[in-house]
Amino acid sequence: MSAKSVKIWVFVVTAVQGAIMAWAVITQNFLAAIITIVLACGIIYNLQMKSKEVSCDERTNLLSDKAAAATLRWCLPVAGVGAAVIITLKDQLPGDLVSVAYGLAYTACVLLGVNGAFYLYYSRKH
Repeated sequence: MSAKSVKIWVFVVTAVQGAIMAWAVITQNFLAAIITIVLACGIIYNLQMKSKEVSCDERTNLLSDKAAAATLRWCLPVAGVGAAVIITLKDQLPGDLVSVAYGLAYTACVLLGVNGAFYLYYSRKH
């Protein structure tokens, strides 16, 4: 299977998954949503394994790693500072926004912890 046909089929699978996920959310059928995610991941993995062409190389992996690191370096501090500002101004803001800020702050902390754990793991491995 060529790389172009794999891209087309991945797009089709993703579009179908999006439609099923939208239906599952509207009907609150969360079991269908979970099954859809698992099936789509499996189908896409099998499609990529059938490809005979090289889909990524060291340069692609390096660019992906740099993009992920830049995302963590910029988005997490912005999310943390934004959550801190909203929490500080909680008396003047609606309660729903403050609840979202707490969730954002906890998410930023968890992501920083996970990033630190992976950094320790990979620094010992290499």
